[in-house]
Amino acid sequence: MTFPATDGITDRLQALFAYDASSPLIFSSGLFLFLFAGFLLVYSVFRRAPMARIVYVIAFSLYFYYKSSGIYFLLLVFAAASDFLIARGIYRARFRWTKRWLVVLSVAVNLGMLGYFKYTNFLIDISNQLMAIESLVAKTNATVLKAHIAGCVRSACHCGTDAERDEKLLEVEDVIDKLSR
Repeated sequence: MTFPATDGITDRLQALFAYDASSPLIFSSGLFLFLFAGFLLVYSVFRRAPMARIVYVIAFSLYFYYKSSGIYFLLLVFAAASDFLIARGIYRARFRWTKRWLVVLSVAVNLGMLGYFKYTNFLIDISNQLMAIESLVAKTNATVLKAHIAGCVRSACHCGTDAERDEKLLEVEDVIDKLSR
């Protein structure tokens, strides 16, 4: 026996906790405002327990990033964990040069991730365009060469003098040399 008021609650709860790429959670949505109101209510309950507040804020942040970006929230976890571990290393380092290298490592990790996600598709698109242009130029060169052979060279070989045929064949050799560079 099911109660009419509870029909579909499990489906709604599952939808609340599952990532949907067609409708990510964004700041201006009604669901976010509802969740944020609940977040503030629970956050105020933990006002005398600072560690509970920290854990709660981290959990809510991870939930929000998961609902807005899917599996990419793991990048946030990776960046935070690497920065934490590098900061711990900086704190424990005895030498100034070690601390500087750890700062460089932290910046490199963060900028590396940013650069990868910001520029990867851009660079792939540019390389695809360059390969398409190169292919188009090669096809155009082949078409021009075939037309030249079909017209000038063939007519010179059939009805011209030996000097004309040699001149046309040298032209073909020059064109082939240019294409092969």
